[in-house]
Amino acid sequence: MIKGVIFDMDGVIIDSNHIIFENWSVIFKKKFNKIIDKKEFAMHLGESAKHFLEFFVEKFELNVSNENLLLELKNNYRQNLEHKIILKKSVIKTLKMLKENNYKTALATGANKDTALRVIKKFEIEKYFDYIIGGDEVKRAKPNPEIFLKAAQGLKLKPNECIVIEDAKKGIIAANSANIKVISIPDDITKYQDHSIADFHLKSMNELNFEFIMSIIQHKKSKNS
Repeated sequence: MIKGVIFDMDGVIIDSNHIIFENWSVIFKKKFNKIIDKKEFAMHLGESAKHFLEFFVEKFELNVSNENLLLELKNNYRQNLEHKIILKKSVIKTLKMLKENNYKTALATGANKDTALRVIKKFEIEKYFDYIIGGDEVKRAKPNPEIFLKAAQGLKLKPNECIVIEDAKKGIIAANSANIKVISIPDDITKYQDHSIADFHLKSMNELNFEFIMSIIQHKKSKNS
């Protein structure tokens, strides 16, 4: 029985992946005169920012301090949070529906906990989440399942009592490894990734209604019978 829903943040709760891409593109062009390819960028979304940066520094053969560059990228992103980030369509409607039907909800994001808290407070949706965990609270980033296992634990649920909503392949792999069913809802950037390993596929959050969750429960029952 599904009792809890675990949400990723970037690309699922907030429409932010294109802003992350813009942030990285501007800084790499301005500082190093390097062009980041959108599809290549998309292939790495869902990884930790540290691993993300290591890939592009190696690709462009840059002689820079990864730590300082990462700090600059994160600071620039935090500034953009205040005036560029918008909530994804149907998010509040979905969160209300889940609460009205007594589902527990968690936010499990690769972003730092303080960034996640700023986001949900900005959009006044903190009341809808029973548990929040950030990437700085785990030792191993997605695709390692640690963050989703801890989210389920934070909800006081077993992994198979939860379902994860993700937009990125790394997150889907992490959910699978945690033995948690996962719904894929890609956006305009993560659509370039392979989402075939997700258990369920939706085009938008608007399709995540009570009837769909019930169909997942029935799907699990039929597989176990």
